[in-house]
Amino acid sequence: MLPFARYPSLRSYLRFVRDVVFQQSVNGVSEGAPSRITLVMGNPSADLDSFISAVTLSYFYNHAAHTRDTIFIPLLNMPKTPSTDLWRLRPEFGVALRLATAKAKEQPSDSQAREQEKELLNQVLTVKDLLDWDDTRPELKDVFRPDLAESTSSKQQIILVDHNAPSVTVPKVPSSAILAGLEIVGCIDHHMEENVVPQEADPRIVTTGIGSCTTLVVNHLRKSRIWPGVLDDEQTTAIRELARLALAPILVDTHNLKASGEKCSDLDRGTTGALEVEISSSTMFGVKSNWNRDNFYDPIIGAKLTALDLLNAQEMFERDYKSWIEGSIEIGISSLVRPIPWLVDHVGGADKLAAEIRTFANRMQDEQTADGVVFDVFVLLTPGADRGKEVLLVTFSEKAAKSIEVFEQKSESLGLQTWDNERSDEVSSSLKDEFGEGYKIWWMTQREKTRKQGAPLVREAVAAIQK
Repeated sequence: MLPFARYPSLRSYLRFVRDVVFQQSVNGVSEGAPSRITLVMGNPSADLDSFISAVTLSYFYNHAAHTRDTIFIPLLNMPKTPSTDLWRLRPEFGVALRLATAKAKEQPSDSQAREQEKELLNQVLTVKDLLDWDDTRPELKDVFRPDLAESTSSKQQIILVDHNAPSVTVPKVPSSAILAGLEIVGCIDHHMEENVVPQEADPRIVTTGIGSCTTLVVNHLRKSRIWPGVLDDEQTTAIRELARLALAPILVDTHNLKASGEKCSDLDRGTTGALEVEISSSTMFGVKSNWNRDNFYDPIIGAKLTALDLLNAQEMFERDYKSWIEGSIEIGISSLVRPIPWLVDHVGGADKLAAEIRTFANRMQDEQTADGVVFDVFVLLTPGADRGKEVLLVTFSEKAAKSIEVFEQKSESLGLQTWDNERSDEVSSSLKDEFGEGYKIWWMTQREKTRKQGAPLVREAVAAIQK
């Protein structure tokens, strides 16, 4: 039996997910619905693409005949953040959800829009929520707190989206223990192949050169005929909400289809076109759709760009953050949507920025649970200015500092040039006082390159200095 007899609205679906996880009575679920759970989770940067990839895939998998023995639960990979904080830390999520579920010609005031966004975000499920709520299904809480589990006999099935090597960092809990309790049964991703997902996983889609993972999710659902065709008006309205939701990360990650190179592929453009046809081809609540891509994209990207205004330095560094371990060195890379000079002004000066980087490194080291591993390399990647994106690489030991030159040698494809502008003397002086020669800043003149291309080069450099 499938979890739902009919396709629910997005609001109803998000409530359903929380009710299942927190063992509440669930309305609207088919009699005899399955109780076995498979998690669908994105990468630890927990960006819009990861979030919506998980929601979209789980929504349709919960109606697919070949998965009828399982309930799929989308989970946001945020072990430190409850859903009640998402309005501040991920405001673009709320805007995307509100626009996806908006009724035709609905024009709320700014205050009404913010309240609607908070209400929707409170229905999202994070790892932190699982850990904090007393009513969480014990088998799910045990996954992320294996140190407190009474039994670890069975593994929790998980589908990875927007990454293909699982990474979950719960403070003071060994990541290896968490990963040991997971069974990867599927993966859809657009990053470099890590060779972790079993070959027999289904789906197993790891395709680079695509701007958005959600593009791959929608394409998979359509090719597999899981995305439905003609439905009655009420169900068509629900599917159109999912179509609008899926468009949000595709447009954000491809800069409204204006990006070049791997940031915007033909598949991204084709998927956008197909979703827009579905959105604009029929009526909604008796009113003909008046779809406008820019009117949808602009508020979402605006919320993302202004999000940092609400955050302190530590929150900014963690907002879009990924980490890797190479040998005995942990590497962290933060992607920001503001340039270094803005960051300097926001935190109160270049000396303060250097101190905040040191504080962040100490925090990451305190949370490190792997034996013999040291948080030793931190990278900030920003949009920069006309010269290119900005790359700030900071190391915290003489050994790790050797990776700077190696990274520079390996990064011809990034078009690195020495960072110089009206703030470079001020920033460099403060960083040198704090880190000596263990840092460097570049312009990345190949602007189409992102963390997807830069991170492997940093990892190669760090691996090389340990041979």
